[in-house]
Amino acid sequence: MSIKVNLADFSEIEKQAYEFMVKHPDKVIKLSADTLAKEMFVSKPTIFRVCKKLGFTGIVEYKHFLIKSKQEKMKELNPTLQMVELLLKEFDNDFTPGNITVFEQSKIVILYATQASTIAASFLSRQLTNLGYFTRIVEDEYEFTQVSETIPDKSIIIAISNTGENHLLTQHLLKVTNKVPIFAITKKNSSLARIADYGLFHNLDIKTASKTVDRENQLPLMILIHELVERLWSSMQERNLPRGDYDE
Repeated sequence: MSIKVNLADFSEIEKQAYEFMVKHPDKVIKLSADTLAKEMFVSKPTIFRVCKKLGFTGIVEYKHFLIKSKQEKMKELNPTLQMVELLLKEFDNDFTPGNITVFEQSKIVILYATQASTIAASFLSRQLTNLGYFTRIVEDEYEFTQVSETIPDKSIIIAISNTGENHLLTQHLLKVTNKVPIFAITKKNSSLARIADYGLFHNLDIKTASKTVDRENQLPLMILIHELVERLWSSMQERNLPRGDYDE
């Protein structure tokens, strides 16, 4: 975002004010017009004249322009912010009470994730352990086959996949759908989301999102995991349960 400026139209005192405004945008944003005038050693009318010559109705509109410009620069410097903003817009907040109840009834959490999603699984495992759950991470189909044969009572499987289109993962989960509740952390309406009993989903189109969002990027999953842990912790507080203390 830029402004076309013709300094030939500015008086000397207006140039002085303009140079200050360009060099110190943060001060312009934070300070009142009275304080700015004192800082610049000019009058308030001078500031307003400069703003009008820059194409704004006054100092307030110019402040808004500076704030927006600053936000745009931050996005350029850190593309990940674009992804976070997009994720928050595309976050599916349809988290029913059943999602919490199934965790309240579970003691053991089996985390099933492969490839890059194992990073998110490890993070979630630590968070759930802090809440008092016993967790086990399964990272390949061979291990899952062994685990699925002897799933303990009061268990839940959390399947984690950014796209939800890992066909091996969904095929293995289909074999245990009648044995244990499946909670998916994945993309909404994906193959994984459709076979899950419960879940928390993002609705981000990875193919059309910014370049920072790809199949290997774990930020969508991390945001969902943070949301899940926050809700579980809130539920525990509402039931006056300390961490690690569950009803038998």
